[in-house]
Amino acid sequence: MNIIDHILSSSEPLTMPIAVYPGLKITGASVQQMVTDSNTQLDAIMALYKRYNSFAALTAMDLSVEAEAFGAVIEMSDDEVPSVTERLLTEPEMVAGLEVPELDKGRCNVALETIAKLKKLPERPRFLVGGIIGPYTLAARLYGVSEALELTLLDSEAAHCLIEKATEFIIKYAQAYKEAGADALCMAEPAAGLLWPEGLAEFSSQYVKKIIEAVEDDNFKIILHNCGCRIEHLPAVLASGAQFHHFGEPMDIPQTLEQVPDNIIISGNLDPSSTFVNVSPEEVKNMTHELLKKTSGHRNFLLSSGCDIPPNATLENLDAFCNATKN
Repeated sequence: MNIIDHILSSSEPLTMPIAVYPGLKITGASVQQMVTDSNTQLDAIMALYKRYNSFAALTAMDLSVEAEAFGAVIEMSDDEVPSVTERLLTEPEMVAGLEVPELDKGRCNVALETIAKLKKLPERPRFLVGGIIGPYTLAARLYGVSEALELTLLDSEAAHCLIEKATEFIIKYAQAYKEAGADALCMAEPAAGLLWPEGLAEFSSQYVKKIIEAVEDDNFKIILHNCGCRIEHLPAVLASGAQFHHFGEPMDIPQTLEQVPDNIIISGNLDPSSTFVNVSPEEVKNMTHELLKKTSGHRNFLLSSGCDIPPNATLENLDAFCNATKN
């Protein structure tokens, strides 16, 4: 049974927060160790699994990995998720000469090794979910976020060329995850939420669809994460063909559930900072209960954080979230 069928057929309430970095509060390691060493990442994932008995484990969300493989400059620290510090491409003419790298560049091996090691454990979460970037978001990491948006308007040919190269690399990376033992991938495509709906369909969804067609099968699924899009983007996002969508705080989840078939999973969307960092556990419990109340009756809703829960989130708030789901 794949992860989608498991969720749709479950008789128990399930939750899948995007949370790996909070595990560092249990293990005592740093963020930089997490994103550069598979054993550190494995320890954090398993620490959270033992605490919450989660049905799925995700590798750390790090949207700098694929850009680094292309040659982008990355900044790391002990307490913050890595980021791209400068544009790799500064002119449309540079796109044609960009080479699609092999997977031995940068830190792609960290998450792949983490999945492979998890797969060998006798006691582990049932489903292993790798983290990967989306095609338009990778293009935006390489060209600049505002500059990539401008490129779609002023030189759509160069924009499509860049996204095609991003897509080629993502397919290779996704296939490697599959070979390592992953059951699904959480594909983060937040930058696509900055596009207008027709632009999202043209510069994101059609490429996500190519990736899905290239790598999905009965046992391996793509979870499409977009924490920036709103209800007006929904038809364009659904055009990707993904059967599992993960949305952020801007998305109207109850309205979304009314507009999609009940075999399409909708997940999210408690804001990571305002829910897991800046409030009390009691407030977390209340916000979780409120979202569950609004989505009750929809078996295709999976409660989750709206995006990656940051390293400075408290375990007490994560406890409150998970306990609220069970109760």
